Amino acid sequence: MLQRQFSLVNSSETPTSGRPRKIPQIDAITFALYQHTSTRATKKSVYLDFKDELGCSYKTFVVSVNAAMEISVRILFLIMMINKHHQHLIKYTDATDIPVCLKKNADSHKTMAAFAQLGRSTKGWFFGLKLTFTRDSEGRLLALKFTSANANDREIFREINQDIYGIIVADAGYVSKQLEQDMNVDKKRWVLIRPFKTMKKMMTP
Repeated sequence: MLQRQFSLVNSSETPTSGRPRKIPQIDAITFALYQHTSTRATKKSVYLDFKDELGCSYKTFVVSVNAAMEISVRILFLIMMINKHHQHLIKYTDATDIPVCLKKNADSHKTMAAFAQLGRSTKGWFFGLKLTFTRDSEGRLLALKFTSANANDREIFREINQDIYGIIVADAGYVSKQLEQDMNVDKKRWVLIRPFKTMKKMMTP
């Protein structure tokens, strides 16, 4: 399975038809990483940093970076598969909100209109998406899923952790006795969910 996924990632840089790429895929991925790990807030600012070296139009640059998304997802999927073979016993599942615009602009928002919804987090109401992920105690990413902001947290928990075993720790947002019963597997998987502050706590082994 890993070998097959690697062959999907390790695709040829030379297209089989059409004109050759102005920007190789590996460079396009590097530019995307540069944008998100630096002070550059937009693709335009990244393009201006390297305009002379690139020797192409801004439109070509944007198309190349956007087209690299598919291979980036394959690489990420491969990394998570490898991480599952070296995972620590203890894991953590959590979610974070990804607002796409101010709540007052939700009705006129277009870019993510097909995916974004109104949702509520510990920070309050927001319009956008939700990222749920599981990592182990050593920081290895094991699973992730993007959903609309109003998606059911418990159902997402079930889905992304279905093939993950060990001790999975989650916060009070996942409180559900049924979820714990369904996900616990004798001697293989234990789900520990932090109770709400208002809930009565019992001492357990």
